[in-house]
This record gives sequence, structure tokens and C-alpha cells, in this order.
Amino acid sequence: MEQLVVETDAGRVRGVRCGEAMRFAGIPYAAPAAGRHRFRPPQPVTPWSGVRDADDFGPAAFQLIRPGRANDIGPMGDDSLVLNVWTPEHSGSRPVLFWIHGGGFGQGVGHSDVNDGARLAMAEDVVVVSVNHRLGLFGYLDLEHVAGERFAGSSIAGMLDLERALEWVRDNIAAFGGDPENVTIFGHSGGGGKVATLMAMPRARQLFHRAVIHGGPPFGYRDIPAAADAADRLIRELGLRPDTIDSIADIPGERLLEAQAALGVGAVPGVNGMLFAPVVGTEHFPERPENALASGAAAGIDLMAGTSVDEADYVLFANPAWLEPEFDISAADLVARVASSIDSPDRADELVAGYRAQGDARNIDLLRDIMSDQFLVRTRRLVEAKIGGDGKDAFLYACDVNHGQEIGAFHGVQMPFFFDTVTEASERMPIAATPENLALAAEARHAHAEFARTGRPALPGDAWRAYGRDDKAQYVFGESGSAVVNDPYGDRHELWRDVVATSRVDPWARLFA
Repeated sequence: MEQLVVETDAGRVRGVRCGEAMRFAGIPYAAPAAGRHRFRPPQPVTPWSGVRDADDFGPAAFQLIRPGRANDIGPMGDDSLVLNVWTPEHSGSRPVLFWIHGGGFGQGVGHSDVNDGARLAMAEDVVVVSVNHRLGLFGYLDLEHVAGERFAGSSIAGMLDLERALEWVRDNIAAFGGDPENVTIFGHSGGGGKVATLMAMPRARQLFHRAVIHGGPPFGYRDIPAAADAADRLIRELGLRPDTIDSIADIPGERLLEAQAALGVGAVPGVNGMLFAPVVGTEHFPERPENALASGAAAGIDLMAGTSVDEADYVLFANPAWLEPEFDISAADLVARVASSIDSPDRADELVAGYRAQGDARNIDLLRDIMSDQFLVRTRRLVEAKIGGDGKDAFLYACDVNHGQEIGAFHGVQMPFFFDTVTEASERMPIAATPENLALAAEARHAHAEFARTGRPALPGDAWRAYGRDDKAQYVFGESGSAVVNDPYGDRHELWRDVVATSRVDPWARLFA
């Protein structure tokens, strides 16, 4: 394969040509977060001499693997603070799309076949960057409030990793053909939540210019008392005391994962899934994203956001029995699950009644409908907060592919469209690489890239209008085609009118119970 060497501020790296794109994989943007660097903000990379091969994606961050499932993310380690770059050519000045993976705040990896950046980079003449960062307790264990200033930043170290990676982009991406003055961050699910978090972080939001939140309205943040309590529990689980807390830096990562699992944090969403998440109310992360956007803190940053319409169908991969006609949950269980997923639990009965009035359905189907619509509601409210805060246009979409199938437009199904990797995704997802879907992928990919280029997504024919208080324009795409529609899900939003649902509450927690 053809090779190309590029100079970074830490040394030279050698990439490879994959298809038509140049790929540079596993470039360190910070020092390994091991030993005295563990649970602390990311530290500078030690420069190297000679040329470093950038042909391997490197290790993933430490994380739990789902029981009974093979490890498909490869090796894990403290030296996972690496990023990957795809570019058509190292000369020029192209828009930069900075991808943040999902998996809540505890799972995931920066690269997979579905979010490979090669086709997006070449087809749209952009530079794509993806990144690994600390997860779970490694990224969000609040030792500062139980052990003092020497652990300052531990409660948000995973987000500080992303901030540091964006600094790397600012300082180095021009050498890869990217424009450091035109950086768009985008992520799905937990990655979308991280995008919203970065928009609420005073220093981080100076490092990018546009943001896209895919299926990831933020939720599950911890306040300081709750985070300190989780840290206390973890320390006890490890058998440590206040006078021996520093030794946590030397405990093997695998043992720390065991302790995390012992506290009920698993590899799938659940009631303890957000036990280790960004801690709000600190210098780095002073207020929740919905409040920060509403106050105009992210003024000047263009925003695009959207979800799939059957988000909760994702649970069917873990619980296929839900598809059996005889399976159901009790009405009381339905109300309890809904109540635990919103900030106004007293509204749960009324909300369930509203959905039940729309037609006869099993309680389990009502749960899927309500939990799916949470993403529509939370995403639209976040967009409205942004518009209210700075008056700047924002753009909204909904993905309705797989409509009418047993597993519909599930959580994450839209990402192969925006990366234009539907063919690759069809090998592992219940989505077909039909001519219609491939055409939709090219359309969605181009709209996404044009948003990164200009701040306005572009569609053929019917222009993608901005969302506003009066014209609630939304781009809806599915097998039957795509169109920009005014308030396409207004009836659902009306059911949620008096229901409070903020980033304090995790809507996934009881869904997977």
C-alpha cells in the first residue's frame, strides 16, 4: 500500500492509503493514562524520533464486555488515548468532522466498520477524525471530592480527553489537509451526549464550530454528592482507605473493572448504567447542557440534531422475547418504568393513558413507544433551548427506515446512512443494502457534510429548512423517500407537553430492567 508521512507536533507519522483515502490510525494525542496519570487530566505526549507507523487503531479504553458476547473491540489498555484521521490528501484545507463514539459513558471504541471515515472523507472532500477516550470509572470517578485536589478533574477526565483531542486537531489537522477553523463534532447515543457536554464546557466549546447530536439527547449526569457517594462505594469495594487511596493508580485495570461490575455497572444499560458519568457543577462542567444552551453559552456554534423514530427497539437485541405475541408486562410495571424515566413521575399515569388512547396495544409495546418518543421529545427540546438561547437557526431530522418491520428504526440505525456504510452495516444490523437505502445514504451523507462545510445541511430539491418556533421543519427520511415536514410528530409532542424530562434522569435505566 502507498505510504505517506506527515509531521505532527510530537513527531512524524506514516499513514497508509485504504481505497482512495489516506488513513492515519492510532496517533497518540495524550500520554498513556497509567500510574500517576490515571484519574488525572490528560498529559502531553512524549515526542518521538524517527517515523511512527500509524497503521493500527491501537487499544480501546478499559470497559466491560457483555456476558456471553465475544470481545469485538480488541485489546484494551491505559494507552488508549489515540485518534484516527481519514483524508483525501494532506494538502488543502477541508472541513473537519470529529466523530465521538457511543456506548453511554462506559462503552465503545472510536472505530468500527460502520463508522469508518474513508467513504465520507473521499465522497465529500472532508477530513474525518475519530477518537478513543477514558470510560466508566477511569473517566468519571470523582476522587477529588473524597481525596482532595491531587485528583482534580477525575470526575470528568473522559471529557477532558476529548477536549485534549480537539486541541490536537487545532494544532495538527492542517498537516492532514484539514481546516482547524472549521471543525464539526458529531456523535451518536452517548457520543451525542458527549457532544452536548462539550457544548456546555467553557474551554472545550472554543475548540469547534458546529455540532451534530445523533440519537443522543444528554442524560444521566451525576451531581457532586451522588458522585462522591459512588466513589466512596468503589473505594470500599477495593478495600482502600483514605490514607491508601493513592494506590488506586497502581491497581490493574482488570481489577478496577471487576469492582465497577460489583457496584452493578454492567456492559448494557441498566439502573446503575450511569453511576460513573460526567459530574456537573464543576469548573470544567458548570451546568447541564440544556441550561447552558438556553442561556446562550454556546452562541455561535451551529447545531444539527435528530433521532430515529423507534429508538427503544434497540432493547429487542437484548430481549428478543419482547417480540413474542404472548409476552407482556403488567400495567403497574409499565407505569413504574415510565415514572422512573422522567423528572415528573406524577405524570406517568396520564402519559401512559394518552398513549393507550391511541389504540389497543400490549403494555410492552406502549413502553417501547413511550421510551422511543423520549428521544424525539428530549432532542427537540434541546434544539429549542439552543434557539431560545442565541436565536441562531438549528436543524432537526428523524430517521424512519425499517418502518413496519419487527425491529424498526432502532437506536443507531441512522449512522450507516450518515457515514454511507449501509452495505457494511447490513452484515451486522437488520438493515438491507437496497438501492433505496443506498440512495438515502448518499443523500444523508451529503447533507451532513454540507452542514459541516457551511452550517446548513443541503438536500436536492426540497431544501432542509431550519427548525423554528413557528416552522417546526424536520427532515424525515425512510424507505418511502425523504421530505422536510413541518411538525411531523406534533401529536406525540403534545402528549409530553406537561411532562418534565431533563438530563438528570436516565430513560434507559428501567427499559433494560
